[in-house]
Amino acid sequence: LTLFEMSTTEGWLEVMAACVDKVAPGVTPLPNSQPWFALYCAFHISIGAFVLLNLIVGVVINNYNRIKSANDGLAPFTTPEQA
Repeated sequence: LTLFEMSTTEGWLEVMAACVDKVAPGVTPLPNSQPWFALYCAFHISIGAFVLLNLIVGVVINNYNRIKSANDGLAPFTTPEQA
């Protein structure tokens, strides 16, 4: 769930800050103790937000257009009277 939150770019800075500051379970976080996690977060944002979410949107739009063409150009929830 946290990775999905990061890929939507909603609140990813807080997640990145928590990852960079982590030391070990039960230990007080130290600022910038794991700087490599910042690179991981940036990589996940670029792959997750710009590729995977665009693929999901593309599949949804493709299915909508497929249903629309199966209904002779009418939108899926449009009655013949509304056209």
